[in-house]
Amino acid sequence: MKKLILSAMLLVSTAAFASDWEYVFGSDQWEDNSASAGLAKGDELLVVSANVGSGKDGKQRLYIEQALVKPEEKVVKFLCEKSEDDDRTVLNINGTNVQFSKDCIELPNGEGSYISLTPISDAGVEFVLKQFRQRNSVTINIWSVPVSITAKGFNDSWNNFGGDAL
Repeated sequence: MKKLILSAMLLVSTAAFASDWEYVFGSDQWEDNSASAGLAKGDELLVVSANVGSGKDGKQRLYIEQALVKPEEKVVKFLCEKSEDDDRTVLNINGTNVQFSKDCIELPNGEGSYISLTPISDAGVEFVLKQFRQRNSVTINIWSVPVSITAKGFNDSWNNFGGDAL
């Protein structure tokens, strides 16, 4: 995620943006087990990425991560705190509400934090995976803002990740 955020900072100019969130970049296809998109509003950049990774339980999972970046200052804003009690949230994925577990990931040296989400139920996992497997893109509503993430190359990323840990 840190690599993604730093790349996003380089892609965004310091020009003023419109008052609404404006699409500024997105992955053409999945690379290194992830795809992302960025939207700007004022001097902030919302970076949303989808990643294939391993969960604490050792199972292969799909994660949705979101960070709010201030490109001019080259900092990630604090979106959450590890002590936060709300460890669940609902995201709308291609028009369907799905419940996700929510984890706050703090960057080293107090550089900020970002939110990492993964579907909770088996039905939610299967629904989200099906969206990425069968579509060209998946729309995720973050703060009522639709963010489109490419699904091109997802199947290769998922299939080549290595599966559940022993």
